[in-house]
Amino acid sequence: MPLLEKNKPSYILNVGSMAGFSPIPVKNIYSASKSAVTFFSYSLRYQLKKKGVSVSCLAPGPVYTKPEIIKDTKEKLGWFGDFMEVPPARVGEFAVRKTLKRKMIIVPGKPARFTSILYVHYPADGRQASIMHWVKKTDERKYIR
Repeated sequence: MPLLEKNKPSYILNVGSMAGFSPIPVKNIYSASKSAVTFFSYSLRYQLKKKGVSVSCLAPGPVYTKPEIIKDTKEKLGWFGDFMEVPPARVGEFAVRKTLKRKMIIVPGKPARFTSILYVHYPADGRQASIMHWVKKTDERKYIR
């Protein structure tokens, strides 16, 4: 930490996930740990602000980095996962750009940002079920061309 304070302005980018915005029954440990990263980032940001160190938290939606992730995302989210997916290089570029602008929560991709707003503002008890119900009932051809 002393080195970061000495070389102001300094930046810390923690990697969370959109999963940290909402409880996910099939990935409860994952979503809980990502939620912890998000709230740790908020606390650390407040703690280090006066020392010239900015803290940001990257919270991407699906990022297809391995075949297992593609398979898991398609099984759990269907076409909506493909719709929200952002390529790894784009996630990295977006994260660096927003970190340097001192943005706190960084969600790459417009569909993911919109969904994250729903997650944060829609009541927790019905949010996950309502969004997933809509995704499963929606005909893919009507919304993605």
